[in-house]
Amino acid sequence: MSNKVIKACVAAVNLTHGRAVKYGSTDGTVTIAGAGDRGIGVTDCPGGVTAGEPVDVVLSGITDMVIGDGPGGAGTTSAAGMPLRALAGGALGQTPSTADTSYWTVGYPTVTASPGDIVPGMVMPGRVTF
Repeated sequence: MSNKVIKACVAAVNLTHGRAVKYGSTDGTVTIAGAGDRGIGVTDCPGGVTAGEPVDVVLSGITDMVIGDGPGGAGTTSAAGMPLRALAGGALGQTPSTADTSYWTVGYPTVTASPGDIVPGMVMPGRVTF
């Protein structure tokens, strides 16, 4: 039994598995979410999809997430339970705890992870302010 909320969308660009996405410019499409974007979910497409093909997007629930460089740059880990935001290329990284700063978040990892890891994470889009 799956406890995921999944929405079938159309890939506006080539997409790979476990990446943050945002709505595309055309209704029903998604594209890669980058730094500062409001990610809506995470792709569930082992093997990837090409532009124009259907892609499953996990809007809520536990799924694979690709971890990227966090607030400190190369080699920064993302701690279990800390909010993740979209980074370049749709990877997810921990939000820096910088005073008076607000971030769109996509969810959080369920384990501590290093850049390049693919880990289970909870998709739960929102916003955090420090």
